Amino acid sequence: MIIAATPCRLFSITSRSRASLLSISQACSRSPPTPSGFSALRLDAVMKPSSDMLVLKTTVLMVCLGALYHHFESKLAIFDALLIELEQEFIATVRRIASPDAPAWTNLVAGCHAFLDSCLRPDVQRLALIDGPAVLGPARWREIEDQYALVPVLNGLTGSMREGTVAPRPPAPLARMLLAAINEAGLIIAQSPRPREARQEAGDAFDALLHGLRRTPEGV
Repeated sequence: MIIAATPCRLFSITSRSRASLLSISQACSRSPPTPSGFSALRLDAVMKPSSDMLVLKTTVLMVCLGALYHHFESKLAIFDALLIELEQEFIATVRRIASPDAPAWTNLVAGCHAFLDSCLRPDVQRLALIDGPAVLGPARWREIEDQYALVPVLNGLTGSMREGTVAPRPPAPLARMLLAAINEAGLIIAQSPRPREARQEAGDAFDALLHGLRRTPEGV
């Protein structure tokens, strides 16, 4: 199913609405680790006077429900925007750490591990990995993944094939499988009672998968 949300509105929301989104994101990350975390969240509880002031980049902002519902038609639309915010943040991180002088394979591996590092964050665990498919539904969650997360994976594989690091083959199916493996590794971290230990184990297992893709597997 496709949720009737309007993600493009995210680009024009005010700083007050962004502060509201941050407040909700923090509340979601503190909620119990069950699929009903966001569904059970009451926005008016998040916006109580005791919690309606927060510091964002040293500026004190008033958080109000009216600012949210001015831009988002439902709680699902708010969650949609939250997930897209996280995806955009990750894309920005991948672009920042990528070196124009490095092989495509090196940048691909670095980007994958940057995502696994981000899976140690409670908001990423809750919103992107645990609640995402449950709240938005698998179809909308995958649509967002395809729009944001799939692109750098596909580009990295295509570049690696062009450079000869990965054997030529249709890149799209391989990119989807690799993205699924990244998400599964992230979920292992998110659901573990010892996330840092799980990060190491999941990273090692993921590197083993990457190793198998290389034409000359002398390490990744």
